[in-house]
Amino acid sequence: MIATIQKFLNIGTKPAKPARKIEFCVFHCTASPQNLTWQKLQFYFLKIMGWSREGYHVFVDDNGEVHRFIDNEEISNGVREFEAEDIKIGNYNSVNICWEGGVDGKMNAIDNRTAIQKMKLQEIAKWYLEKYPNIIFVAHHQVANKVCPCFDTVRFLRSFGVPDRNIYKGDNFNIRKHVISKL
Repeated sequence: MIATIQKFLNIGTKPAKPARKIEFCVFHCTASPQNLTWQKLQFYFLKIMGWSREGYHVFVDDNGEVHRFIDNEEISNGVREFEAEDIKIGNYNSVNICWEGGVDGKMNAIDNRTAIQKMKLQEIAKWYLEKYPNIIFVAHHQVANKVCPCFDTVRFLRSFGVPDRNIYKGDNFNIRKHVISKL
């Protein structure tokens, strides 16, 4: 499995370009029911939002298909700059991965990841950890006042052995404590 993900995530790598410093991998969800295709998401970013590029590097749909939007060396629009005592993060030093879902039919936050999405997110995290051994995994809600990615990333990452040194545990908006723990 990792070899398949590795092959996919390496697609489009442009070695001639100087490497940017990737320090963080931020988990996101689409905050949509699980009927949003990657094409609709791409249309939203480029046509509705008017961005020059998508908000995520990698997108995992509800069937577990992994879609590469942007090469790792390119900067996405996934996370606004945020600084706290223990973190300084922005699009310039992060890669952003997203899974399809995160809300129910009434737009309430929910962890509705499919089993295959969980498996693919795990494989992707392992790939990033192997490629960038010092990377820190972050949930969007840890650096923005949002519920995204609608699951406990600390518990998820620990469940398959990601070392604590690679997991950001800050709860700058108390969302993990008050919201995520109840999902």
